[in-house]
Amino acid sequence: MAGSISGPPVSHVNTINTAADWLFRQNGLERAKVVLLGHSYVRRLGEYMEHSQQPMVRNADVTVAGYGGTTVARLRRRLSSNVLANADVVFVHIGEND
Repeated sequence: MAGSISGPPVSHVNTINTAADWLFRQNGLERAKVVLLGHSYVRRLGEYMEHSQQPMVRNADVTVAGYGGTTVARLRRRLSSNVLANADVVFVHIGEND
């Protein structure tokens, strides 16, 4: 089925948790502000995390900016400097559509 997620993208969620934990230990942040940028894969990851029955990310507030079919140039045009300026960590997954 197009647009569905078949299973948890565990490695990506683990990476987010590792970064949030590191920021918590290093900087005493209670919750890290994490931004995920990219194309439809990132959008689907955000949808999966949103609809998961269990909290997937700890110690972090996650903003997902995933746009289907986007390219590097399109993503640059869509970015808000406010989103990036307030982020503690930014993950970028892009390039497959270029």
